[in-house]
Amino acid sequence: DNNTLFLSGLNREWTKEEVTEKLCAVRLRSMCEVNLMDDPHKEGLSRGFCFIEFASHADANRALRKLSNSKFRLEDRSVKCSWAAPLYEPDEEA
Repeated sequence: DNNTLFLSGLNREWTKEEVTEKLCAVRLRSMCEVNLMDDPHKEGLSRGFCFIEFASHADANRALRKLSNSKFRLEDRSVKCSWAAPLYEPDEEA
């Protein structure tokens, strides 16, 4: 089962620590890791999205329901949340 969510619509100036603090403040349970994606072209900025890993699929599912609520905001930002697509690893024999 997938236990990782994709969260977009973040302020590009927020750091990984700030995003983690904001997610902790809304009491997401069993959050293990936040991976904020840096903008490769603009130092100090992110790409405005992150991946959030949870301890279990059930915890991720609860967080998805909370973060997907149309009234949910991180500060003043409306965010979009979905299941993260699994990383595609090409077959080395192909």
